[in-house]
Amino acid sequence: MVMEYVGGGDCGSLLSTRGPLSIPLARLYFAETVLAVEYLHSYGVVHRDLKPHNLLITTAGHIKVTDFGLSKIGVMIPKTNTYKQSAKDISREFKDLENCGTLHYMAPEVILKKDYGRPVDWWSMGIILYEFLVGSLPFDGDFIPELKRMIVMGK
Repeated sequence: MVMEYVGGGDCGSLLSTRGPLSIPLARLYFAETVLAVEYLHSYGVVHRDLKPHNLLITTAGHIKVTDFGLSKIGVMIPKTNTYKQSAKDISREFKDLENCGTLHYMAPEVILKKDYGRPVDWWSMGIILYEFLVGSLPFDGDFIPELKRMIVMGK
Protein backbone atom coordinates (compact mmCIF):
# COMPACT_ATOMS: atom_id res chain seq x y z
CA MET A 1 0.00 0.00 0.00
CA VAL A 2 1.35 3.40 -0.96
CA MET A 3 -0.04 6.61 0.52
CA GLU A 4 0.71 10.24 -0.10
CA TYR A 5 2.98 11.87 2.46
CA VAL A 6 1.27 14.80 4.19
CA GLY A 7 3.98 16.61 6.14
CA GLY A 8 2.05 19.12 8.21
CA GLY A 9 0.71 16.75 10.87
CA ASP A 10 -2.95 16.64 11.83
CA CYS A 11 -5.39 19.05 13.44
CA GLY A 12 -5.67 16.93 16.60
CA SER A 13 -1.94 17.16 17.27
CA LEU A 14 -2.01 20.87 16.46
CA LEU A 15 -4.80 21.44 18.99
CA SER A 16 -3.02 19.45 21.69
CA THR A 17 0.22 21.40 21.27
CA ARG A 18 -1.07 24.92 20.51
CA GLY A 19 -4.55 24.96 22.04
CA PRO A 20 -7.43 26.78 20.33
CA LEU A 21 -6.82 27.94 16.78
CA SER A 22 -6.95 31.58 15.76
CA ILE A 23 -10.23 32.54 14.14
CA PRO A 24 -8.70 32.96 10.64
CA LEU A 25 -6.96 29.56 10.86
CA ALA A 26 -10.06 27.86 12.27
CA ARG A 27 -12.13 29.42 9.47
CA LEU A 28 -9.71 28.19 6.80
CA TYR A 29 -9.43 24.64 8.14
CA PHE A 30 -13.16 24.37 8.79
CA ALA A 31 -14.11 25.75 5.35
CA GLU A 32 -11.77 23.32 3.60
CA THR A 33 -13.19 20.44 5.61
CA VAL A 34 -16.75 21.52 4.75
CA LEU A 35 -15.84 21.42 1.06
CA ALA A 36 -14.37 17.94 1.48
CA VAL A 37 -17.45 16.66 3.33
CA GLU A 38 -19.77 18.17 0.71
CA TYR A 39 -17.73 16.43 -1.99
CA LEU A 40 -17.93 13.08 -0.17
CA HIS A 41 -21.67 13.48 0.37
CA SER A 42 -22.20 14.34 -3.30
CA TYR A 43 -20.95 10.83 -4.07
CA GLY A 44 -23.01 9.22 -1.33
CA VAL A 45 -20.09 8.70 1.06
CA VAL A 46 -20.66 9.25 4.78
CA HIS A 47 -17.33 9.41 6.62
CA ARG A 48 -18.71 8.53 10.11
CA ASP A 49 -15.45 9.26 11.94
CA LEU A 50 -14.66 12.92 11.34
CA LYS A 51 -12.39 14.31 14.06
CA PRO A 52 -9.34 16.57 14.19
CA HIS A 53 -6.93 13.61 14.11
CA ASN A 54 -8.42 12.60 10.73
CA LEU A 55 -7.80 16.05 9.23
CA LEU A 56 -4.27 16.13 7.88
CA ILE A 57 -2.49 19.41 7.17
CA THR A 58 -0.37 19.61 4.01
CA THR A 59 2.96 21.42 4.00
CA ALA A 60 1.16 24.21 2.11
CA GLY A 61 -1.31 24.50 5.02
CA HIS A 62 -4.37 22.90 3.45
CA ILE A 63 -6.64 20.15 4.84
CA LYS A 64 -6.95 16.58 3.61
CA VAL A 65 -9.53 14.25 5.12
CA THR A 66 -8.21 10.78 5.92
CA ASP A 67 -9.19 7.46 7.52
CA PHE A 68 -12.15 6.15 5.57
CA GLY A 69 -12.16 2.82 7.42
CA LEU A 70 -15.64 3.41 8.87
CA SER A 71 -17.14 5.26 5.91
CA LYS A 72 -20.22 3.99 4.13
CA ILE A 73 -21.75 4.59 0.73
CA GLY A 74 -25.42 5.51 0.43
CA VAL A 75 -27.82 4.45 -2.29
CA MET A 76 -27.33 6.45 -5.48
CA ILE A 77 -28.56 6.22 -9.07
CA PRO A 78 -25.42 5.26 -11.02
CA LYS A 79 -23.87 7.85 -13.37
CA THR A 80 -26.17 10.70 -12.31
CA ASN A 81 -25.04 11.39 -8.74
CA THR A 82 -28.67 11.87 -7.76
CA TYR A 83 -30.17 10.09 -4.82
CA LYS A 84 -33.08 7.69 -4.93
CA GLN A 85 -34.23 9.00 -1.56
CA SER A 86 -36.32 11.92 -0.44
CA ALA A 87 -34.75 14.59 1.77
CA LYS A 88 -36.35 12.85 4.75
CA ASP A 89 -34.78 9.53 3.82
CA ILE A 90 -31.32 11.05 3.32
CA SER A 91 -31.05 11.47 7.07
CA ARG A 92 -31.87 7.75 7.52
CA GLU A 93 -29.63 5.99 5.03
CA PHE A 94 -28.13 3.43 7.41
CA LYS A 95 -29.21 1.23 10.27
CA ASP A 96 -26.24 -0.09 12.21
CA LEU A 97 -26.49 -2.09 15.40
CA GLU A 98 -23.04 -0.96 16.49
CA ASN A 99 -21.71 2.42 17.49
CA CYS A 100 -19.01 3.36 15.03
CA GLY A 101 -16.76 6.36 15.17
CA THR A 102 -15.13 8.21 18.02
CA LEU A 103 -17.55 8.74 20.90
CA HIS A 104 -16.78 12.43 21.51
CA TYR A 105 -17.70 13.22 17.88
CA MET A 106 -20.57 10.73 17.55
CA ALA A 107 -24.08 12.00 16.78
CA PRO A 108 -26.94 11.12 19.17
CA GLU A 109 -28.70 8.96 16.57
CA VAL A 110 -25.61 6.76 16.25
CA ILE A 111 -25.36 6.35 20.04
CA LEU A 112 -29.08 5.49 20.19
CA LYS A 113 -28.65 3.02 17.31
CA LYS A 114 -31.30 4.76 15.22
CA ASP A 115 -31.34 5.14 11.45
CA TYR A 116 -28.90 7.82 10.33
CA GLY A 117 -27.24 9.27 7.27
CA ARG A 118 -25.14 12.21 6.12
CA PRO A 119 -26.24 14.52 8.97
CA VAL A 120 -24.01 12.56 11.38
CA ASP A 121 -20.99 14.04 9.59
CA TRP A 122 -22.39 17.55 10.10
CA TRP A 123 -22.80 16.83 13.83
CA SER A 124 -19.12 15.86 13.95
CA MET A 125 -18.25 19.03 12.06
CA GLY A 126 -19.98 21.09 14.75
CA ILE A 127 -17.92 19.36 17.44
CA ILE A 128 -14.75 19.99 15.41
CA LEU A 129 -15.56 23.69 15.01
CA TYR A 130 -16.18 24.01 18.75
CA GLU A 131 -12.86 22.31 19.46
CA PHE A 132 -11.03 24.52 16.93
CA LEU A 133 -12.32 27.68 18.61
CA VAL A 134 -12.43 26.67 22.29
CA GLY A 135 -9.63 24.12 22.49
CA SER A 136 -11.70 21.51 24.33
CA LEU A 137 -14.63 19.22 23.60
CA PRO A 138 -18.21 20.32 24.29
CA PHE A 139 -19.11 16.92 25.74
CA ASP A 140 -16.56 15.38 28.06
CA GLY A 141 -17.13 12.91 30.86
CA ASP A 142 -15.14 10.53 32.98
CA PHE A 143 -17.28 7.50 32.19
CA ILE A 144 -18.62 6.29 28.84
CA PRO A 145 -22.29 6.04 29.97
CA GLU A 146 -22.09 9.58 31.37
CA LEU A 147 -20.58 10.90 28.13
CA LYS A 148 -23.22 9.15 26.03
CA ARG A 149 -25.99 10.63 28.18
CA MET A 150 -24.55 14.14 27.83
CA ILE A 151 -24.36 13.82 24.04
CA VAL A 152 -27.88 12.40 23.70
CA MET A 153 -29.33 15.02 26.06
CA GLY A 154 -27.33 17.82 24.44
CA LYS A 155 -25.94 19.05 27.77
